[in-house]
Amino acid sequence: MFEGHPIKERLRAWTKALPGSRWYVVGGAVRDAMLGRALKDVDVLAAGVAPAALTAFLEARGTVDFVGRVFGVFKFMPKEGGASIDIALPRREHPSGTGGYRDVAALSDPSMPIEEDLARRDFTVNAMAWEAVSESIVDPFGGRADLGRKTVRAVGDPAMRFAEDYTRMLRALRFAAQLGFTIEHVTWTALRALMPHLDEMRGQERLVPYELVARELMRSLAADPKRAGRLWSESGAFAVLLPGLKVDAKVERRLALVGAGHAEAAVAALFYDQGAPHAAEAAERLRLAAVEGFGVSPQGLARTIALAAQVKSRAAKDWRPSELRRAFLGNEAVGRDAMRLADALGAHVEAYERRLMAIRKRSTTLFLDGDGIMRLLKLKPGPRVREALDLLIDGQAEGKVADPSQAEEWLTAHWPGP
Repeated sequence: MFEGHPIKERLRAWTKALPGSRWYVVGGAVRDAMLGRALKDVDVLAAGVAPAALTAFLEARGTVDFVGRVFGVFKFMPKEGGASIDIALPRREHPSGTGGYRDVAALSDPSMPIEEDLARRDFTVNAMAWEAVSESIVDPFGGRADLGRKTVRAVGDPAMRFAEDYTRMLRALRFAAQLGFTIEHVTWTALRALMPHLDEMRGQERLVPYELVARELMRSLAADPKRAGRLWSESGAFAVLLPGLKVDAKVERRLALVGAGHAEAAVAALFYDQGAPHAAEAAERLRLAAVEGFGVSPQGLARTIALAAQVKSRAAKDWRPSELRRAFLGNEAVGRDAMRLADALGAHVEAYERRLMAIRKRSTTLFLDGDGIMRLLKLKPGPRVREALDLLIDGQAEGKVADPSQAEEWLTAHWPGP
């Protein structure tokens, strides 16, 4: 395992350089390596070394930041560059019993057996470790067998595991969507029973912040929209978080047609039947815009749904080129999502795509720049220059402007003046 990955030789070298230390790759990296999936983050556990000694050892080889108010982790950046590595000591966790992810105290113990550290983890497929020198797999809870069965199973008692941190229920849904796995029956039963706790408050604070809900939802939809929609619906997550949202066969078909890797369009497909205003409200409440790596703003989501509805109900030939340009090329990400959603809705998007391609080609090169426009129209720098540029692009999009001379004539004839 980890052949060709720098972590392998690095951990072996560290074992020799720090007598008594034992180094493991843990968690999702072990799971993904076994599945042959691309590795993103690699989490490391250092056993047999005290915190002060570990800090000094790492600082001699790079920069170290201690991060995580709840789960203390050394974030190490090697001197030679490359990706940062999260390094933790073996630890026990002491949940407060509220189910809030912040309400967990962690206690490090360098002498703790690796099996005890793995026992605190959420699911068996994440509760494995790879030892760097022997290259052996530590698998006390049958994670490798569950990988073979394509099963998400909680470590220990599922109800207890979820009650420690309700966010784990959403992680189960996300893993099932990402990996194409089934959630084991006892784990699924506990998950459904405890799902109403997702909406619990502690004073004015949510036990599971909407930002965490949004992150798990977006990652689920990015991996497999149809499977994610079904899991979040059948688990009761949508009933708790988004009452009134129904995922029936029609919605599932729509999500399947949107396809993996298009989470923004999948969100629009999910909310399409509820309309743009409701979708915008839900996106605002769930903090979808806060999820790094995705571009879902309330306004963008509403615009995507509204544009897709227009594509479905209106022929491409009925749009003026300037209308198409403003609608679909002004914000190309929204335009692409709207077209993808419209395609999933059964609209005839080919004619739209041909017209947009021609409009984009005609509008690529402007025949007058800002200085030229200011001289022609006697404008000062400011927003009116942008308005004039938009007007010129409209002329080019409509095929009325084909050279600088025509550009000047067009702007002079169509500019509304002061």
